[in-house]
Amino acid sequence: MSWRQDNTGITAGGDVGGDYQATDSFSVRYVHTDRSAVVTVYAYGVERRPGRYSVEMQTEMTVCRDVRRPGDTEEWSDSAYAAARGTFNSAEQAYRAAHDAIRRHKAREIRWDGRAPWEKGTK
Repeated sequence: MSWRQDNTGITAGGDVGGDYQATDSFSVRYVHTDRSAVVTVYAYGVERRPGRYSVEMQTEMTVCRDVRRPGDTEEWSDSAYAAARGTFNSAEQAYRAAHDAIRRHKAREIRWDGRAPWEKGTK
């Protein structure tokens, strides 16, 4: 499986984490080199308990007709969530850690083959 970062680079801002999101998010998008599939990885600070923050990583996987417009050409999508390492004493520290997590993210970390569930038996 082969993924490459698209031309947008790291994008700042956005509310993707729902009620738990305590900071703005950062994201990076990858496109599959052989399939019409996109992965967008988001990182943002969340307040786990009062005064204690961590970074949540959200990975959105999308099969679409046009990788330049995954939102309005989506055929299937799913999301997975994971907590990044570390806890922080402020939202500002979590915000900086979220940016660092996205900056360090690499395409080789993607564990999805770019196929929707019904495509698993096809090549």
